[in-house]
Amino acid sequence: MRKLISTFIAALILTCAAGRLPAAPAISVLGRDFTFPNKIDGLPAKLSDFPDLQINSFTTSDGVKLAYWEAGTGKPLIFVPGWSANGAEYINVMYLLRKQFHVYVLDPRNQGLSQKVDFGNRISRYSTDLHEFSEHIGATSAYYCGWSMGASILWGYIDLFGTRGIEKAIFIDEPPSILGRPDMSPQQRLDAGAIADTPQGLADAMSAKTGDSLMDRLNAMDALAYANSEQFARTLVPTDPVAINRIMWDHMYQDWRDVIATKINVPSAIFTGEFSHNVASQKWMHSVIPGSALYVYTKAEQGDHFLAFKNPSKFVSDLQTFLESGGNPNSKPSTDSGIETQKLEPRNVTVDHVTYHGQAAIHVRSLSSDDAKFDIKTSGTGGGMVLLEGTAFHNGTIEVDVAGTPQANAPAATRGFVGIAFRVPPAAAKYDYVYIRPTNGRADDQKRRNHSTQYASFPDNEWLKLRNESPGKYESYTDLIPSEWTHLKIEVDGLKIRLYVNGATQPTLLVNDLKPGDTTGALAPWIGVGTEAYFANLRVETDSR
Repeated sequence: MRKLISTFIAALILTCAAGRLPAAPAISVLGRDFTFPNKIDGLPAKLSDFPDLQINSFTTSDGVKLAYWEAGTGKPLIFVPGWSANGAEYINVMYLLRKQFHVYVLDPRNQGLSQKVDFGNRISRYSTDLHEFSEHIGATSAYYCGWSMGASILWGYIDLFGTRGIEKAIFIDEPPSILGRPDMSPQQRLDAGAIADTPQGLADAMSAKTGDSLMDRLNAMDALAYANSEQFARTLVPTDPVAINRIMWDHMYQDWRDVIATKINVPSAIFTGEFSHNVASQKWMHSVIPGSALYVYTKAEQGDHFLAFKNPSKFVSDLQTFLESGGNPNSKPSTDSGIETQKLEPRNVTVDHVTYHGQAAIHVRSLSSDDAKFDIKTSGTGGGMVLLEGTAFHNGTIEVDVAGTPQANAPAATRGFVGIAFRVPPAAAKYDYVYIRPTNGRADDQKRRNHSTQYASFPDNEWLKLRNESPGKYESYTDLIPSEWTHLKIEVDGLKIRLYVNGATQPTLLVNDLKPGDTTGALAPWIGVGTEAYFANLRVETDSR
């Protein structure tokens, strides 16, 4: 059976090769130019028509050299190829996206131009490779798109590391569970997208000559753009069937339904098509991922497993629409812009626009004159806020990326306090706020760690009063690193809030008795005494209740 699986896998393979790669133009790394068989308006006729396409590499923590393709400038957009695939297949997609995004395609280990090894052949290791790649390129916030097995790698990434750093996620035509389970009901099998119950059954189903099987659609050169990218990949990036087969066993036996249903908390898009046998499972994913967008391509639109390569113009257009929207095009966010685009009204702070760790942000600092007069015994946190003019918030969800650290010469008690004030009236006389103390997150004192997050209310229920009257009720521990981006998600409902940190699926802090009552007011980035902080990527969705 193993030989049979290897044989059909080899038929699917598009790319693979080893090598230690320099950072260089693709034409130099591949050794020659390439003329595509079909001339298509708006797409390259030759490889040399895409001079800014590069092939680079990095080494993983377990010593494997991984290649990646990149082009363009702007927000990072990271593609994770499917089983046996690599960046060569994405040449048309990358070409069309290069002016709007900094596009990356990572060749997984044993695929494309990445090193061939006989270890680490598990989806969890491939997901770790993706995490290390993101760190290598400094992508603190990026868009991620997983196609086929690449979606599984992305689900593994979310399972292991959460959604921190994933601004939006895109999944292309991958079933949550390739193989069925004995305890699955018929409906669960349909939702999971189970193709068969055994590897033999999977091989038979995928290679059946039905006209619309995966093998049939792979070999159907019924789109000129697809014929170009396939010929390019097969000619210049040869394959190693033995190497590519090493991951297949682990891949087949994964069941991602729990991750999909409970851990994806960022705006997401799902792509599939009428030729695909995965439509039902993709609709199930759409039903369980909050606010997700579903794209189902028709047969006339080349709606099969290879839709991104067979119809790159439509795919790129739909992808851009999704990425440039507030998330789900069907949702109705009340605020769909980063803080850096708002009209700002600083209160007892300075504010300026900067780029910080690759993100457009506002830079907020407490006033040194106020810091010098700070007295911890008065209970107040000092500092101030930047009122976002024109915002009106009652109930809903606030998401923002923050980074904070104590300023030079700050008072000894400062911790880099940074957070969000909400329901702020025009005079800012009374309001709620939630914040973090970044230097507490990894302190060597357990009591300090327990004070990593905080709810408070100005002016009657500041942190010290709440701590003295109700120890541990309005603050909690979470892992934090000063000066590093931290993603905060605050759910507000009446007198209740829930604070989620760095993509966690469970709240870090729960408060059920907001002190000023059930009010409405503006939003404001907030900092405490002696703090230098950065804010970016504000997203607000209101609830009419």
